[in-house]
Amino acid sequence: MVPNGRRPRPRRGPILFGNHACPWRRRFQDYESAVKWFRRSAKQGNPNAQFSLAQMHARGWGVPVNLDTSPRLVSKSAAQGLAVAQQALGLLYAKGQSVPKNLAKAANWHHNAAIQGNADAQYSLGLMFAKGQAVPKNPSQAARCFLLAANQGHAQAQYVVGILYAKGRGVPQNLPAAATWIKKAACQGHLKAQFKLAVMCATGQGVPMNFITALGGFLKRICPTLSAIPRDGISDAHKEGSHDGRLR
Repeated sequence: MVPNGRRPRPRRGPILFGNHACPWRRRFQDYESAVKWFRRSAKQGNPNAQFSLAQMHARGWGVPVNLDTSPRLVSKSAAQGLAVAQQALGLLYAKGQSVPKNLAKAANWHHNAAIQGNADAQYSLGLMFAKGQAVPKNPSQAARCFLLAANQGHAQAQYVVGILYAKGRGVPQNLPAAATWIKKAACQGHLKAQFKLAVMCATGQGVPMNFITALGGFLKRICPTLSAIPRDGISDAHKEGSHDGRLR
């Protein structure tokens, strides 16, 4: 007899390659049947099935956690060109999780996914250019990668782009542009962006001084359950960069 008439949630293993969305996943679904059909499709070479099955092995959905099988499936999927798998494999190599750490391979897989428009890969590649990890340190190229991801709505990338414009790193210093990008991230609930926006509003950096908006940002930092920063008060007048989401 199942308590409260509910099926127990399956045990979740460690998440090896980020919080990639599983559109087929619903709470209390039949994971065992899902594994069965994903496995059949994966054996026929379907890259989406291979990646989905890898996630199930990594998280223990319908199967015991298997940290050897999961990377192999991700690798098979990535080799067939699935961008999300390429980005995931890049993270595995970057962190040395279930595979030997190899920053050169990480950069290669992030690049492969980034040129397909994967925002997470564009952001990760930007970090590697910013830090000089397996690629020559290049602030301008890092900013370009971050901007590509930011234009696709990647909140962390939007925040980073804002900071780059504020400090003039890899891009010309531009405080209005900094405020625009930081506001975009803040409106998505990014706490650091909300606090930074509040500081900018309080000091008039790149935006008209606005103590009401500043107070809202400071309170949001103190109590994250408060509503998001108001969207009015800062115009999105400054827009730069390619919007097609692809790295060329």
